[in-house]
Amino acid sequence: MRAGITDRSQKSWQRDRIKGTGPKFIRCGGKILYDMRDVEAWLEARKFESTSAYAAGRTQ
Repeated sequence: MRAGITDRSQKSWQRDRIKGTGPKFIRCGGKILYDMRDVEAWLEARKFESTSAYAAGRTQ
């Protein structure tokens, strides 16, 4: 199953929650919820102009 606008799997979202590298989330009962503004901000922070900029960003 893929999740929303990112086409990421539930396992990917779970892995990022565990590592603390994903967007902020809300635990409500047994469900995990994301505020779309937090997801959009998380995606925005991962934008790069070029592959060299991406490589430089990954090493920091």
